[in-house]
Formats: sequence, structure tokens, C-alpha cells
Amino acid sequence: MRVTMADVAKAAGVSKTLVSRVINDDKTLTIPVETRDKIWEAVQRHGYIPDYAARSLARKTTGADGNKAITIGYVTYTSFEKIGHPYFSAILQGVEEEVHAQGCKLGMAFTVEELTKKKDLRERIQAEKMDGIIYLGAIDRGFYEMLKSFATYGVCLESLIDPTMDFVGTPYDQSGRMAVEHLIAAGYRDIGFYGKEGDYRHQAYRTVLEAHSLKPREDWMLDAGYTMEQAYELTKRNLEERPPPEAIFAANDEMAIGCMRAFIERGYRIPQDIALMGHDDISMAAFAGVPLSTIRIHKEVIGRMAVKILIDRVKTKRKIPISVQFPPKLVVRDSCGFRTRKPK
Repeated sequence: MRVTMADVAKAAGVSKTLVSRVINDDKTLTIPVETRDKIWEAVQRHGYIPDYAARSLARKTTGADGNKAITIGYVTYTSFEKIGHPYFSAILQGVEEEVHAQGCKLGMAFTVEELTKKKDLRERIQAEKMDGIIYLGAIDRGFYEMLKSFATYGVCLESLIDPTMDFVGTPYDQSGRMAVEHLIAAGYRDIGFYGKEGDYRHQAYRTVLEAHSLKPREDWMLDAGYTMEQAYELTKRNLEERPPPEAIFAANDEMAIGCMRAFIERGYRIPQDIALMGHDDISMAAFAGVPLSTIRIHKEVIGRMAVKILIDRVKTKRKIPISVQFPPKLVVRDSCGFRTRKPK
């Protein structure tokens, strides 16, 4: 079976985007030597042969119709460590695949951190003049105003920075309600939350509990920074001081998997002693110690749609922005105990 760039990325523990930039010898890329070496070691170990036809397509300057190819870039607020994270990398994979499929040119692929630290990099990008930029995440408004000079059009993912731009995403208030309603339907009344206060999923958690005359479990509302590691450590620490609730809704799968490990290490059974519900449906969710019930976000589809509507706006020069939101989907596995628990 042919080895793909995705295989190399998985073996190296980084994103497909990062592998592509290393293989293509991106001179603007600044990463640790160890990371670069790890990628090349994975390339050699798996016998990966770069697809030069695809690379040519990514760099070409004319489209299939002979006209100048549309140049699209993206900027993400996350660090390179987070770009390798399964949620963000899936969105960016959708972006890059659709750019190639549409015969466009990928003009830039950078983090806010990179652009902030390298003034010469910003000047080089500005000189290139992108047709459109995809903005992933809650990018600072002031920084966004600077980025606007790089391209005429833009589309936001995750967070709408500017109401005049197009938007592609998921209604997180709806996905949060779906998660908490499912736990309540399974009979749980004592429910904790992992995530940031004020986040749409946190607001949904409080709203649904209030609608059912239930109280939030304030002592089990933990901001674990959306990472497995922090969720694991905070859960261990909290268990030393207080018993857990009946169930926990985590605002992403990483936190759910991290706290799952901590509970299991302390002898708790999932879901008999405590039920867990995640959010995002990343690839590892189905393969957690106890397969994780979660809310599926259509990540690659979001990335692909962002490219499509950006191309449409570049070509038609429309003034009215478009908002596309893909509905979340409940994925019931074992961690919530829904299949075996009798609702109260």
C-alpha cells in the first residue's frame, strides 16, 4: 500500500501541514532541529516518496482554464504544537486538499506566532498579495487588521472576527446542549464540566442544567486548557479533595481522555462509577481505554467548504457575506453508559 504524507505525519507525531512544509523546504519555517529530524526519519523509515505532481500543483501560477490561479493562504492562532493536534490538523487537511483539488495556489500557511516574531516574513507575504486568507480561531482584532492588508477577501473558521467576512463552522451552543441533554437522558443529574468559563459549550452546560432544575457542579468545573495532560493532572488533584460527580461533559475529547485515564488509575469504572462525554470526535476517541461518547464536528468538511466559498467570493466579488454552519452529530459509544443505564 502506498505510503502517504498523512502516514509520515502520524509516525512523526506532527501535522500533515508541517510535514509538507519541511519536505518542500519552506525557507520561512522555523521549528526545532529535533522536529525536522524526526520528520525526515519518518520519511526514510516508511519509504515515503513525495508526490511531485501535487507539489507542482500547489505552486503553479495558472489554473486549469489558463487564467492566473487563485492564491489562498491561512493563518491560525495556534502554535505548531497545536497544529499537530488532531482537531486543528483535520481542518487544515481539508483546507489544503481542497486548495489542490480546485487548482489553486497555497500562498501562505502560518501561525500568528510566526508572523508576530518575523517582520521580514510579513513583508514578503504582503508583497505576494494573496487573493484570500482563511482565519482559523480567535485571532486578535488588532492583528487581524494588519492581516487584512495581505488579501482582499477572507473567511473565518471557529470564530467570526469580522461580520463582513464569510464564516464556516459549527453552532457550539447546539453541540453543547446536545451533549448535556444526552447525559440527562441517560439518567445523570450530577454533572461536571471541563473547559473554559464563558465558552459556548460552558454556557450550554449551564443553560441545559437550569432548564432541568439541576445545579452545576461548581467544584468539578475545571479549566484544563483543552489538553489531555492538564485534564489528567487536575483530575488527580481534585480527586484528592472531593468525590467526582456522576458524569462529566468535557468541551473537547482530549480533556475527556485525560480525565478518563486519571479516573481509571484511581480505580473508578467508566461508565459504571462515572460517565464521560467528549466533544469533536477526533480519531483517537473511538480507541480510548473506554470508547468515548462524543459530539462529532465535521472538521475536514469545514476546511473544504472554507476554500469553496472563498473562491466564490474572489470570483464573484460579492459584497454579502455567507455563513455556513454544519450541524453537530451525537456519537454514542461506551463511556456515557447510555446503552446499559436505565434513565431515572
